[in-house]
Amino acid sequence: MIYLPRHLPKPAIIIGLVLSGLLFLGGLAVMFEWGPPTLPDLLSRFLLETQICETDCRLGNLLNPDQAQGLLVLMAGLILGMAIAFRRALKGFVTRQHLNILRGIVAIMSGVFLPRLAYYKYFSKDTLEHVHSAWMMNIGYLPYVDFFQNHHPLLWIFLMPILHSLPESGQVLIYLRFLQAAGILALLWLTFRLVKELSLSAMNAWLTLALLATIPSFFLTAIDIRPDLWQVIMQMLSILYFIRFLDSRRKFDLGLSGLWAGVAFLFLQKAIFYFLHTDSS
Repeated sequence: MIYLPRHLPKPAIIIGLVLSGLLFLGGLAVMFEWGPPTLPDLLSRFLLETQICETDCRLGNLLNPDQAQGLLVLMAGLILGMAIAFRRALKGFVTRQHLNILRGIVAIMSGVFLPRLAYYKYFSKDTLEHVHSAWMMNIGYLPYVDFFQNHHPLLWIFLMPILHSLPESGQVLIYLRFLQAAGILALLWLTFRLVKELSLSAMNAWLTLALLATIPSFFLTAIDIRPDLWQVIMQMLSILYFIRFLDSRRKFDLGLSGLWAGVAFLFLQKAIFYFLHTDSS
């Protein structure tokens, strides 16, 4: 959630605009390889946590991964500058044009960039690990007994019928990638619902989505076939129903919150930190 007070001190405005300009220029430098030969590489490593890949992991013929991440940083700079420019806004000052800009950013990232990323991005070791674990279970092997694993099994159980119904070929990885893309869209929708559940404005909701969609590491890691995305989705559902319980005091909502929290733990043991935070608060 982003909240900007109605009046920001001048130093904060200047710092924000300078930061947004640096992000914008840094994204351009990475995209178009401006400056000395080492500058784009240094920027990409500093700003983007770039992963090394071979020449075949290009986003079509348009952008390679460094350039694609540079585009995300560029857009993040634009959004930050826009947020500073709207410092008096977020309630009562928002026009339909402002909302349409944010909706357009989310639509481009989720409707254009995300499918291309699902099809063209290289396959990480995590993707191969989890698909192979599901395949091992499909042919009768048990995790923790017949082969080593340090993750919880719900993702593999979820993937088993999908792998069983598809032919054994490399195309399976692409199909499962698009399943991950659907999960990313579900997470964006849950983020929107959560902001609205907190009775915040439409500007808050769309600005939150736009910022999430332009974080370089979000799409680039969530598209990999790993349990992390599904764990977060379940936790978001748990939080959503817990907030509803606080308003309605219905035990049904509280039960659903606990159910989704438990499912999150079955996807990945890192969900325990969510339980600890909930307990401490």
